[in-house]
Amino acid sequence: MSLRAEIRQQPRVVRRLLDEGWPEARVLGRALARAEHITIVARGSSDNAATYGKYLFESIAGVVTALAAPSLVTRYDAPPSYAKGAVIGISQSGASPDVAAVVSAARREGAVTIAFTNRARSALARSAEHVFALRAGPEREVAATKTFTATCVGLALLAATTAEARGRSALSLPSARRSRKGPRSSAMVSSDTTTPPLRRRTSRWRSATSPRGAAHP
Repeated sequence: MSLRAEIRQQPRVVRRLLDEGWPEARVLGRALARAEHITIVARGSSDNAATYGKYLFESIAGVVTALAAPSLVTRYDAPPSYAKGAVIGISQSGASPDVAAVVSAARREGAVTIAFTNRARSALARSAEHVFALRAGPEREVAATKTFTATCVGLALLAATTAEARGRSALSLPSARRSRKGPRSSAMVSSDTTTPPLRRRTSRWRSATSPRGAAHP
């Protein structure tokens, strides 16, 4: 399977997550609603999704959220206290040892722990009390595509259900489920007829982005 093929699977992955992930997210949202703070631990592209999640949990659910420094657990043996909080570990493969180590440390302290992973039997999944499955199917290319998108959607679901459990207004998830049937889902992937001209125009450019807020990833 090529990278382009995996990119084209993203609308289907999002639809599946909205169809199947909502009840699971609601259960986890009630667990997170009891947490006084949230820590998200991830590496690589998942760390960008974690930054997006921080904005979601703070702005929608009203819970102070931090990004973990895994080396405090794995190298310096100086972990912060995760007591009375929650820790969400993100890893597509579930094989990142430092992410699993932070989640394990938090679980030993009695924190709510959730694994966001595409492999429900991975080391990360075993280290956490709860598992949110990304349902993205196999991702064989090195670059994360559909699993990254699924992680962002899953974090949005969880932030919304946490907000609801805390008595705050949140995203209209039933509306999101209905709207995913509309034509806009196909716009996530450009057609081959439009990309070559754009590619020719941009191949000579050197560019940089300067995002803010939830667009940071």
